[in-house]
Amino acid sequence: MGNLLTFADAAKKLKVSKAQFSKLINGKVAGVPRLKIARIGRRVLIFEETLELWLREVESCNGVH
Repeated sequence: MGNLLTFADAAKKLKVSKAQFSKLINGKVAGVPRLKIARIGRRVLIFEETLELWLREVESCNGVH
């Protein structure tokens, strides 16, 4: 398994605010697939590999090469 990122770390890696990251994981950004996370209690965690795969998916959805 890969590295785990916290909510704040993942938002920082994407270079978005925590509010925008929250919208991404809750599927509230039009035209962008929901970002899958793991919740342990109140903690939000995401594997770095999952984040990278999601970014590739977003790129292909938006026609970015």
